[in-house]
Amino acid sequence: MNTTQYTYEILEAYLAPFAYNLPGVPEYHETIEDGLGVHISVLANKFRGAYGIVRSNWPPSPPELNPIENVWHMLKVRLRKRISSLEKRSPNVEELVEAAQAEWERLDWGAVDRMIENMGKRIQKVIKRQGGHTKF
Repeated sequence: MNTTQYTYEILEAYLAPFAYNLPGVPEYHETIEDGLGVHISVLANKFRGAYGIVRSNWPPSPPELNPIENVWHMLKVRLRKRISSLEKRSPNVEELVEAAQAEWERLDWGAVDRMIENMGKRIQKVIKRQGGHTKF
């Protein structure tokens, strides 16, 4: 998705109408977005300014604080291995969905539990690095 698409297909089509339907003044509502380029683009910022929509500063893409990002990575690795050759690739969407569901069931959920249990350490590392990248 590029900046123009994000601004008009997300902000204008969904966020602005949603914000204006919330109780209170739109300027009192804040959006939370990471530092992805389309979120902080000049066009998106001008749009939010024109509509009085406030964007909170948020660390760019903090996967260290969101274990699901690690789970998605684990799933993608498994799927890539599964479809590494043309013969193994799913010929249609239904088979791809079935493959993804099968690999989801095979994920190491103990590893996921350990990631969640280590969240306190992750938070401390992110604080120590002032929002910077960590080994997690």
